Amino acid sequence: MKTEVRSAQIRRFAAAVLCLGSILAGMSLFRIVPVEAQEQAKQKTDAVAVVSDLDDIERLRVINPLQLQPDQIDKLVAALTNAQADYDKKVNALGASIFVASASEVHEVRKRALAGVAIPRDFDDRMKKLQADFLKQRDDLNTANIKIVAAACRGILSTKQISIATKMERDQYEKDHPDIKTATDAQLFNLYCVDVFISNLRSIPLLRDVRAAAK
Repeated sequence: MKTEVRSAQIRRFAAAVLCLGSILAGMSLFRIVPVEAQEQAKQKTDAVAVVSDLDDIERLRVINPLQLQPDQIDKLVAALTNAQADYDKKVNALGASIFVASASEVHEVRKRALAGVAIPRDFDDRMKKLQADFLKQRDDLNTANIKIVAAACRGILSTKQISIATKMERDQYEKDHPDIKTATDAQLFNLYCVDVFISNLRSIPLLRDVRAAAK
């Protein structure tokens, strides 16, 4: 099951704008930036803000119907923060366990490639194998993380809120996959958690904004 389609293009555009904005900001540290460049940088920053706000609005479409209480938001922020920290730690450890041993060889092959030396085929094969191993094991971590986050959300949300979240996700999923009718409520609630909390880099700041607006 894929993540929410309706905001995917917004997120891709935001990433591109963020990249351009970062380049312009970095350049300003080392030289005097002409007025035109400063104006371009401001425009990029303004565009990032607009795209970010649009993405937040899309997320709020499926958060607001839950009518989260302040204490629930606090618990969600704490649970998501802990889950993200644990996931990042495990992914970093996995990457280190798989790739670090090859660091010196990778550095040497890169050095030779810069000088025009052909990259050995056996090197390519071994690196592809390492990458495949990493991606497979990362998929396992992703699956475990979804279960952890979904379980935490189930412990925080009421039965009614879980039903509302599941129905919203089912409506969207069936619109995106009209020929698939086999998704269970548990799978769709997990997908809601992925769409709203896991795949959204602004999920925690957005929840905090919702909490602040409720005061």
